[in-house]
Amino acid sequence: MSEAATTLLGLNPTPVPSPLPSVNTKLLEADALEGAPVRRKSFSERTWGPMAAGSQRGSVLALASTAFGGSMVTLPWVFATLGGPLTVLLVLLAGIANYASMWLLINLSFATDCQDYGEAMAAALGKRAAGFLDICIGLYAWGAIAGALVLLQGFGPILTKELGFPHWLQGPRQTVFMIVISSLPLLLTRSLTSLRYPMAASVAGVLTIGVVVLWGLRTRPGELLEMTDLPWSWWVDPRMTSWEAVPQGIAMIISSYNCHISIFSAKRDLKTPTPTRMNKVLMRATSLQWLFYSCIAVAGGISLGPPCPTAATGLGVPHWCSPVNMLSAPEFGGWECLMCRLFMSFALWLALPINLHAARSILERRLLPNSGSSRQTSVVVHVILTLALLASGVIFGLIFHDLASLMSIFGGGFATTFMFAMPIAATWSFTSKGDGATPFGSSKQASVAVAIVFPFLVVGYLSAALTLWHRLAAVVS
Repeated sequence: MSEAATTLLGLNPTPVPSPLPSVNTKLLEADALEGAPVRRKSFSERTWGPMAAGSQRGSVLALASTAFGGSMVTLPWVFATLGGPLTVLLVLLAGIANYASMWLLINLSFATDCQDYGEAMAAALGKRAAGFLDICIGLYAWGAIAGALVLLQGFGPILTKELGFPHWLQGPRQTVFMIVISSLPLLLTRSLTSLRYPMAASVAGVLTIGVVVLWGLRTRPGELLEMTDLPWSWWVDPRMTSWEAVPQGIAMIISSYNCHISIFSAKRDLKTPTPTRMNKVLMRATSLQWLFYSCIAVAGGISLGPPCPTAATGLGVPHWCSPVNMLSAPEFGGWECLMCRLFMSFALWLALPINLHAARSILERRLLPNSGSSRQTSVVVHVILTLALLASGVIFGLIFHDLASLMSIFGGGFATTFMFAMPIAATWSFTSKGDGATPFGSSKQASVAVAIVFPFLVVGYLSAALTLWHRLAAVVS
């Protein structure tokens, strides 16, 4: 998304009007100083030069790295199911909605002068809204643990077989237990500050997967047409069995853009976090995600073929079809694809402590609601919470194998809530006062942003409701 397109939508952040008493005037003064004559760095300096602390590039990568993860391996299945043109359009529209919702959140942070998502919600909507936000983020983090294990079961047996593991270690459950046991020391720690470099390596590995998928365009599409009777334009038309695949696919796309939890930390880490600088960070992070996801969806879908049944996983995936988990496709072979599975295994290994820490910190904060930051739960309580969250996530991940349904429920339900519903509610709270003193520049700009975000909110909830309905109907029958 270019800055011209953003201006056309009316979404350029503006300094917070002076009637708001909580406005940080120093930030507004710094924003005004940005117009002072300074030497403009060249493109190569801004792109490849040293990345200083508090730089815009650092904040862009922080947001993008939060979003890059296991959700991307489902995009080729979405491409094959909904058809290429519709998928590319939806990835673009979801990116615009993602930018608009982050824009609403970051303006909320300037309006309330809060440095935390929960604090901002409490200031805008009250303590109950902050508690509801905690519930949504906690359940999503717990669901991400289960989702990581479901993803791992999809390609784990293939990976262990390629690595020459003994036969009794090549099953999906064995793979899960190896990953869980090896990550247990990190799961029990109270801080993840030591994981900065492993997290950077994980992001580099995920980006490498994208490069490998693009590299496969040299040969795989031609092999697909030779081995099947598909026409060259097979990917243009949708191949869904019911209309419910549309909201399900959109929920997967929404989940892939999820980086809202890190917005406030990105603002804190940015040197001179003025509205203009933050707007650039949001636009560039969203553009980077859009480009990466579009390449993964198109290259993966064209290379693998029509959609596989959603239940196909692991060694049971048929040849020349796009599974929900791209890494479980038999055609995704060779030493470079072996490295991709190793990179994703490492990313999922890191995802376990990251998501468990997020869910556990919410529970610990609720157990000590009036304590200061120096207070901590006892070692016994800490261990019990860790093991309870881990055990329940492992059990759920081993029982619930349907990755598409899992992403529809947790991505379309809980992620949609803190990505879209909460920013919209906070916007409504400010603009409904009618005094013109809103952090959104004008009620018209706020209405445009909400109008962009709202359809994806509805579709996300629709996907979660339909999936839950079918699951409950199956249990009852």
